[in-house]
Amino acid sequence: MLLSLFREENHKAKESILKLLIEKHKDDPFLKQAYAKKLAILQFTENSLQSKEDMKSLMGTIYAAMDKIEHQLEIGPFSKGGWLCSQTYSQADLEWSVMLRRFDMLNLGKKLLQTRPLTARYQKALFARPAFKRGITAWEHPIRQILLPILWKKLTCRLGKFEP
Repeated sequence: MLLSLFREENHKAKESILKLLIEKHKDDPFLKQAYAKKLAILQFTENSLQSKEDMKSLMGTIYAAMDKIEHQLEIGPFSKGGWLCSQTYSQADLEWSVMLRRFDMLNLGKKLLQTRPLTARYQKALFARPAFKRGITAWEHPIRQILLPILWKKLTCRLGKFEP
């Protein structure tokens, strides 16, 4: 319950910020469109998490994408010591490193990787990169250790569980 309240408030805050940014940059078509697309994604995400059926459909889409990645890793450059799409690390690898990390943060990583050994190996290689450690892992530590406890305390104070 508490987590759902936090997420709902978070979505509303992001939505308000994006609407303000769209208005602020109404004379810049590029920025206006970029913020409008972010807003559309945010609204779609919020709406797609409303029912069990929607979640099942979303998970089906995720499983299908993971199966495609597993297949690509099997037939593509990764099987010869490269990465997802080429012998060198590319934008696709960057984007999948973020997705795989988010799946881990949502406690979906193990479930998604248990029947996809190549994707599990790929994830391990992605997460081992020094740039990933600097750019992702290093930032998670302060957030988890400092920011999240502060947010938790504020939320629980608001709900009357702690004295302010």
